[in-house]
Amino acid sequence: MGWVLQRWKTQSGQLKLEVLALFLACRNSKVPWFVKTLAMGIFGYALSPFDFIPDPVPFIGYLDDVGLLLLGLAFLPRMIPSAVLADCRTQARGFPTRPVRWVTAGLITANWLLTAIAIAYLTHRVVG
Repeated sequence: MGWVLQRWKTQSGQLKLEVLALFLACRNSKVPWFVKTLAMGIFGYALSPFDFIPDPVPFIGYLDDVGLLLLGLAFLPRMIPSAVLADCRTQARGFPTRPVRWVTAGLITANWLLTAIAIAYLTHRVVG
């Protein structure tokens, strides 16, 4: 079971580096304007409260955001000149990492869990 967690940590770290590298690449003057516009559109849509599937819908609300982000992460690097992307990946590896704020993460997780429990309880009372 420990190898699954380790693999997940490794892949999430690589994903974080790739997103940072794409951000740095979009600030580079050698990247075409349409790639920058597409990247801003994809990341803006993911952060926007207005979606095709509203975010408050449990689990399903994030499917369109995650799907679009995955498509962007798959195709945007192919549109960026390889030398620029390699340089941006090197810069991303050198960025300082922020310390993990376990208390904040715990509070956010507890908030989500309490919200899910409250929704389940209210749904059971109304339906059941």
